[in-house]
Formats: sequence, C-alpha cells, structure tokens
Amino acid sequence: LKFSFVVPVFKTEQYLKKCIDSLLDQDYKNIEIIVVLDGESKKARNILDNYKGKIEILCIPHSGAPRARNEGFKLTTGDIVSFWDSDTYIEPGMVRLWVELFEQSTDISFIYSGYRFNDAGRSFYASEQFDPWLLTCNNYISTMFPMRREVFPGFDEKLKSLQDWDLWLTITEQGHKGIFIEGS
Repeated sequence: LKFSFVVPVFKTEQYLKKCIDSLLDQDYKNIEIIVVLDGESKKARNILDNYKGKIEILCIPHSGAPRARNEGFKLTTGDIVSFWDSDTYIEPGMVRLWVELFEQSTDISFIYSGYRFNDAGRSFYASEQFDPWLLTCNNYISTMFPMRREVFPGFDEKLKSLQDWDLWLTITEQGHKGIFIEGS
C-alpha cells in the first residue's frame, strides 16, 4: 500500500523541520509527502528547499487549512491518506503499524489512537473506543489519523473550526468504521 501525507503549513515554521524529518524517518518507505503552503512563506520555503526530491510542494493563496488539505489531496496517489499537522511529529514505526492494520483488516476505513501533546500543560489524550454515536457527542479523533483514500469526502471549506469532527462524522454517517489502537 502507498501512504500519502498532506501537510498544510501556515505560520508553523519553527516546527516544520522536525515534522518533515519525522515523516521521512519512517521505516515504511512507500510514502509520499505533499506540503501545502497556505500562503507563500519565504521562511517555510527556505526550510523546505532542503527536502527537494523527497517531498512535493504546493503553494496556494491563504485560505485556511480545509482548502489546503483538499488541494493537497488532489495531488496524492496513495491508497492511504493522512492530513498531518505541520506543528506535530510522528513516532518512528507508526506508518508501518498503520499499513499492517489496514492490510489485516480490509473492512476498516480508518485507524486512530490517543496522542501526546508537545506543550508542558497537556501531556496525553487517550481517545475512545470506536462508537459512531459517541462520536456525535465528543470529537475524539484527530485530523491526522489515516484513512483509505476512497472514503475521504473532502473537508468542508466553509467551516471555521471543528473541520476534523465534521470529517469523521461524515465518514461514519456513510457507514465506514475505524479501529482504535490503545495508547499514543
């Protein structure tokens, strides 16, 4: 399976190198990384120039993360897609684990788990076992978790917040289900 990361970037330059390095440092190598500059940034371009030949860069006029993610998705060719936040990083071995789970469980559409925060005030979010009804009450799945390409409905570009929750609600309302991995 080919794995695609779409990484929207807007004013997150101080985290960008660590983010891209973590994506490239996976032991599963059949990946592509599409970085979408949500508005031109000379500072981000300078950082991304170091990754020529390893990532694809798209620049769009600043219009928000939902549009940046949708535009980046159009360039992806992977079977599995993740909309990765540019101010975060991924643990080594995560992509391999996700791909193995997708291969073993052909009836699942997405995978998610808890996650750790980088700031000192909040350290861990445990998430919840998959329950479509509970998801209508609580936004417990991050935007960044992977899904099969064919279930992606697109982000609602009119929404100013909670686009991730809207995305997961739409996916589950269409009958798709996810699998929960304990931990982060």
